[in-house]
Amino acid sequence: MLRALPIFLALGSVLFACGGDDTPFVTNGSNDLRKACDLRAEWSQFKTVECQQCIATAPLATCNCTVSAPYVGKCAQQLAFKRASPDCDDALERCVGSCAQGACGCVETCYSSRADCKVRAAALDGCVTEVCSAVCR
Repeated sequence: MLRALPIFLALGSVLFACGGDDTPFVTNGSNDLRKACDLRAEWSQFKTVECQQCIATAPLATCNCTVSAPYVGKCAQQLAFKRASPDCDDALERCVGSCAQGACGCVETCYSSRADCKVRAAALDGCVTEVCSAVCR
């Protein structure tokens, strides 16, 4: 029993260290919601199929499936980080979705009372903007 004690203590410290929501995430791109929105507003190829595919698939987890574009999964970690927050709910998504493309003030208004989600959305939007910029500019 005493020989197992160090193992239990080690496991307990690992579990304790993994608790909380201080999830590190990759910071590709601006990591700034307004800056990412301003950059996307300048995209002239926004409505092209390739740009829309990039925007839609960059946040998806990579898989062994038919989607094999080079940008698939590049922002999956940021999407998971955003989805982990209860502050990022459907009502907020509807608000942001109702904003016209390039209406950065509208997007900022949606996030004005959602500080935690704004940080997480900035990580995701900054990443998608960085990854998709080459095909959407």
